[in-house]
Amino acid sequence: MKRFNLLFILAVFLATPAFAADYVYAPKNCEFKITYPEQPSIAQACNPENAKDCYEASNFVRVLAMDSSVRINTTCNNAEPGMLERYSGDVMQYTLGTMAKQKVDEYESGFNDHGVAKQAVVLGNQKQEDGTEQVYMAQLWIGKKSVFTIEGQVTGTASPEADAIFSEIFKSIRHESWDTDKQAAPDVKTDKKEEKSKD
Repeated sequence: MKRFNLLFILAVFLATPAFAADYVYAPKNCEFKITYPEQPSIAQACNPENAKDCYEASNFVRVLAMDSSVRINTTCNNAEPGMLERYSGDVMQYTLGTMAKQKVDEYESGFNDHGVAKQAVVLGNQKQEDGTEQVYMAQLWIGKKSVFTIEGQVTGTASPEADAIFSEIFKSIRHESWDTDKQAAPDVKTDKKEEKSKD
């Protein structure tokens, strides 16, 4: 089993976060929360064409021994009215797939409908010139009020610690209506494998 296949199983379809709630990041006016091992960098960004259209972003970086690093970025924006009902799993997976094709050679995608929110995910890997592997994951969550996006990368030498931190952060994402210590069990709607076309 490829490294990213194992991470895909751990990070997407297991329901309970594995580490203690060290820092729960809950962006203002956002339906979604995520748990980091420590406080990430947090900043506000605004649309240059509309100063009132602002959102909060987080950036988490952990550099480990053996030349491994974990980087995870999130943003949370306001959802358009009816967006939760309007966006299908195929559309959400296509959106993330477009992002993934710019980052990795191969990726898998999946979709969950949790009722109060929809979740799409892609996860893939990219061999580096030095023989190491980059693991990439992105998720798109749409709720009634919020659109939550998260992108993460593990780069460098394979490290169980890096893989664990990466998967545990992704497993910790939850809707505000769920219990703070565990997610509702996911309802897996689709699961497909795609590959980037090689020119």
